[in-house]
Amino acid sequence: MGAEVLDLPWQIQVSLAAGFAGYLTAYVGIRSGHDTTEKLLRTLIFGMVATASYAVSSLHVSEILSGFLAFATTLTIAAFWRKIGSRFWFKILKFLKISYSDDSTNTLMALSYETGNVLTGISVLLEDGTWLCCDDTSVFKESPLPPVTIGHEGDVLFYVSAVKDPSGKRKELTSVLDADFGDRITYVPAPSVKRINLRFAERS
Repeated sequence: MGAEVLDLPWQIQVSLAAGFAGYLTAYVGIRSGHDTTEKLLRTLIFGMVATASYAVSSLHVSEILSGFLAFATTLTIAAFWRKIGSRFWFKILKFLKISYSDDSTNTLMALSYETGNVLTGISVLLEDGTWLCCDDTSVFKESPLPPVTIGHEGDVLFYVSAVKDPSGKRKELTSVLDADFGDRITYVPAPSVKRINLRFAERS
């Protein structure tokens, strides 16, 4: 694919572009388990939404405007699916006792779905017995990067506000926030992580 795509009819270009954008929106952060065929099929599903929208709107407005409306409609549906639709569908499957799986390829990926609640605290146990802690993530809500980012492989990026050594002695870190030099964030590679504890609160 390349310049040949630009030679396709406008409606097909809109369907392909909107379908792929919809797929990226609906599965942002949780695409690592999708193979090429699955990505293509999911893109085609959202492309069908764009095609339907284009077919309806083109009866009333120009082709260019129809394309933009189809694109916007597809992104809206994709965002709705990610935020509400997929959760509701999984609940239906569980209620009908069809499946208790949330379709995640691993439990860390499942955290990417968890946007209905607020991550308020995290503590990471290292292989050497040291605990790295952030007891209140709201302290860092104005920092340049998100307070906590957890990778699918188990690596963690977060603002460490306290350290507890293997003997149990805890030390509060007072220089994480710095108006002059910036806020210090810590990256912990997956091989160093033995356990991750998380605290969540209901989103108000």
